[in-house]
Amino acid sequence: MAQEKHAFQWFPLDSWKRKGTYLFFRDYQDPFFMLTAQIEVSRARQDSNTPFFLKYVHQALMVMDELPAWRLRFHDQENLCLYDHVDAGCTVAREDGSFYFADFGYQCDLEQFVVHGQSVLASQKEVPGLQPNDSRNDIAFFSVLPWVHFTAFKNPHREAYSDHWPRIVSGKIKEINGRHFMPLSLEVHHSLMDGRDLGDFFGALEERLA
Repeated sequence: MAQEKHAFQWFPLDSWKRKGTYLFFRDYQDPFFMLTAQIEVSRARQDSNTPFFLKYVHQALMVMDELPAWRLRFHDQENLCLYDHVDAGCTVAREDGSFYFADFGYQCDLEQFVVHGQSVLASQKEVPGLQPNDSRNDIAFFSVLPWVHFTAFKNPHREAYSDHWPRIVSGKIKEINGRHFMPLSLEVHHSLMDGRDLGDFFGALEERLA
């Protein structure tokens, strides 16, 4: 059993309108699908009082609060669970070019989230190794590729059948006619989500950051 931090409810699979879709994609060898688009982040980018990265991650977690599909996980081979909240597991770069995984815990309040996030960055910066955070279900994986305004991104998967974590990758922000745009890649398990769920996420996050 994973070491969850957040409470969950059993998800009623039998009454779910997507039950057929869930069963169809559940046993796929490669059940993940990915969509990349650029979103406007002008307002968040211009806010000099809050580090952009932490504000973006916080707002993404708030969107997941609004969209239940992003908090849905496998509990075992037969049951699904819906978490009240999820944390953000993020890759963070070290000065030597390597990276590590940091856990930015859920906080509804932006200021508290930023304070906690800055303390995580300060305390774990010199910790050696990757320290993976995939022992938990109530988490979403974030990565950053700040050097490239990319148009697509593919994540590695170790065991696709038991891998159910959404993956969100952001890229280099580009200014176009005075507005700022960031590429964002969303990769999710198709038995848990459809394209509409990705579209809802893009739209809700852009509304918070633009």
